[in-house]
Amino acid sequence: MDTLPPELPIIKSDRNRTTQPGMAYKTWRYASTVVGLTNQNKLIVACLDSGCVMTIIDADLANSLGLPLQKCTPVPVAGIGSRHLSSAFVSFDAFFLGADNTACIRIEAHLVENLKAKLLIGMDVMGYEGFRLDFNAKTVKIASCMGLEIPISIHAKPHHAAQRAVYAAEYVVIPPRSVVRVPARVQAALPDDRDYVFEGRHRQAAFYSHLVDANFAWVQAVNDTGDLVALRQRDRTGTLYEADMPMACAVEPEAAELGRSPTG
Repeated sequence: MDTLPPELPIIKSDRNRTTQPGMAYKTWRYASTVVGLTNQNKLIVACLDSGCVMTIIDADLANSLGLPLQKCTPVPVAGIGSRHLSSAFVSFDAFFLGADNTACIRIEAHLVENLKAKLLIGMDVMGYEGFRLDFNAKTVKIASCMGLEIPISIHAKPHHAAQRAVYAAEYVVIPPRSVVRVPARVQAALPDDRDYVFEGRHRQAAFYSHLVDANFAWVQAVNDTGDLVALRQRDRTGTLYEADMPMACAVEPEAAELGRSPTG
């Protein structure tokens, strides 16, 4: 076995273990970041996996984007705990949100059935685009996009909060072609050590996706029709999901439409 030359100094780690023996991995998870997919008003948490050469996407998610599927020779995919075969891929623009700007990267993602990670960004993107991961700063710097820094998440939270339904806290009338703040509530207390993403769901009004904390009091509703839209007290307005990311980023007002949930 090779040995270090004796003249080289040895620098020991200054990090002290604070976990029980055999449990160090419990406080860590894979690196992830929030990505916007095409123009579908859809934000997802994507895994950054240097152990996977190919970028892959859950087949159901890919089909929901309405993109043309491109066939290819079946390719074995590893790096996600097991092996899969992928015989199709989609191409789309992925948007990575920075503090002041957004990186736009064209991605080819191969379809995998029942992929839990939903979108796993492999070395075909990270290597080619020059992703530089900084785990201390919890950022990734993208060389191809003028060194733009994007927040990443790497630490596991002690408990995962289940999805929560969000309801209108009072009766609200939304005039035609207007935007209104709707007082909101959930039925149980939320852990206050994390952020949440609100995604709207209502038969008449459209809602913008929101990044909120545990004490949020309202959500923003849009009425694009020529008629009044009435929200009754206790009408369900959407769902709250745990936002698995370390920070929120300000965006330009012109980009607000990217966060809007469609009427449905």
